[in-house]
Amino acid sequence: MTLTIYTNIDAISLQRNLDKNQVGLARTLKRLSSGLRVSQASDDAAGLAVATRMESQIRGMNQGVRNANDAISAVQTAEGQMAQLTQILQRARELGVQAANGTYQASDRIAMNRELQQALAEFDRIAGSNTFNGRTLLNGTLGTTNYLVGADASDTISFDWDSNLRLNQQGALDMVGSADLRTSSGAFQFAGTYTTLPISNLDFSIPASPFVGGAITTAGTPVLNYAVGAPTLFAVDGTTVSLSANYASLAALTTAVQAQLSAAHGGWYSVSHDGSTISITKTASAASATTAVSIAAISGANGAAFTSGAPSAGAAAVTATYAGFSIDGHAVYINSNYTGNDAGLLADIQSQLDAIPAITGTYQISGSASGISIAKPASLVTPSVGGFVGTGASTFAQATPAVLTLGAGDFELQMGSGSVVSITGSFASPEALAVAIMSKVPSVYASVDTTSGVMKLLSSQAFTVSGVQADASGALGFSANTSQSSGDLSQVNLFNASSAGEVIMRVDAALDSVNQTRASLGAFQNRLYAVISTLQNSSDNLTMARGRIIDADYAQEMSHLSRRQIVQQAGLALLAQATQYPRTVLALIR
Repeated sequence: MTLTIYTNIDAISLQRNLDKNQVGLARTLKRLSSGLRVSQASDDAAGLAVATRMESQIRGMNQGVRNANDAISAVQTAEGQMAQLTQILQRARELGVQAANGTYQASDRIAMNRELQQALAEFDRIAGSNTFNGRTLLNGTLGTTNYLVGADASDTISFDWDSNLRLNQQGALDMVGSADLRTSSGAFQFAGTYTTLPISNLDFSIPASPFVGGAITTAGTPVLNYAVGAPTLFAVDGTTVSLSANYASLAALTTAVQAQLSAAHGGWYSVSHDGSTISITKTASAASATTAVSIAAISGANGAAFTSGAPSAGAAAVTATYAGFSIDGHAVYINSNYTGNDAGLLADIQSQLDAIPAITGTYQISGSASGISIAKPASLVTPSVGGFVGTGASTFAQATPAVLTLGAGDFELQMGSGSVVSITGSFASPEALAVAIMSKVPSVYASVDTTSGVMKLLSSQAFTVSGVQADASGALGFSANTSQSSGDLSQVNLFNASSAGEVIMRVDAALDSVNQTRASLGAFQNRLYAVISTLQNSSDNLTMARGRIIDADYAQEMSHLSRRQIVQQAGLALLAQATQYPRTVLALIR
């Protein structure tokens, strides 16, 4: 072997091994102190790249879980408010059922309607103001919203917040409405032939002898050619009439007399002629209208004598008691002669009734020369007429309605694409027909609106009306054959039983709408819970996978530490010995 002093190969080799062991020992100590097998690219470049991608996914998923929880919070906020909306609608429906009962007066329904309107106003306020983080949830303005519930931009789910729960968007029903079923008197009818019994109507015939007469005085035959050669003077109830000219006709002479009397007394007198005589008649507005006209002090070369004749036939002189009667206790007086003036008699009765503030518009008067009808359109009670006194007194009798008979194919209803239902039978009133419709087709609500004068058919689903009597020219007077969406909860009231029934129908439609929205919210909330569970599971698995890549194995690292510490100690001891090897060469030099 070769002995050298300058180059200590053994010491160099030991030093290199010690350095290598020192690096390994430092790496082991770092892993043990950090808990990570890979803390920098030099530890495991590929492993670090994989672990970094996994960390992005894990952190994205964890944020997705938080996003989903935020979405759940928004849904719970909306659903909580909708629970209150449901309670409001339930109370509104309860009020509708109560008001539809026939035991209540108009004042009772007014009180119920006040509560209904307050409840619906609160419904509208909640629907319009419910917000989450400044975003309104229930008025339809939020629209379709995307929620990112994953690690990637494509991991979105959507929810449609388009449901608008504002009052004017709720309660719409499919409707078919008839034409106006009222006659000019206000009574209900079908195509001009059907008068209902409940919409009360009373008739009486105009007596042969008119109510209240005036006094008529007839002049004698005037001079030929109607010439007044010298001033002719006479007095009418003390009022002087002067005729001082030639008149081309009897009509001109009549006009001259009328002009002077009208100038003196307005409309007290009516002057007419029949081609041979002049008549001067007191009108009802004249003072002492019941006294015959007095003609006196005739003078002049051509003066003609007037006769103070008896009143003409059909214009009997009146007494202090005028003709009259009462309607539901309200007095009506007839103190004019209405011979040949049927319209004037009708207008007089109507104006007297409308002049009473408490009943203005309650009654409708119609008729002709053959009789008069008094209708009370808004009431189911026949008006009471009594106390008929005076000249030409007569009595009223209740009008007899016609009966509408519907045969097969006359009036049919079809709900959607379902079976066609034919409404048949004889009906004494539109109300009776409405009951029959609802009995045959429970999903349709039929009502007769005394305000608009139409029969309305309402349903929460589309339907079709058909039949030979169902169109605008038929006896039922319907203006459409296919139902159209109409109305909303902002228009309802409880003023009568018919409108109360409509409230029930529209509230039911609103409840269906709210329930559908709540169901959608509940389903979306359950979906979010499923999303969270999936994300958490995936995050857990990825975290474990990442841990297997970057986490330090303490059992393994501790064994490496022990080994390297022992190797380090041994290496140091051996290096110490190796550095002494050159000293053995000195023995040869000595």
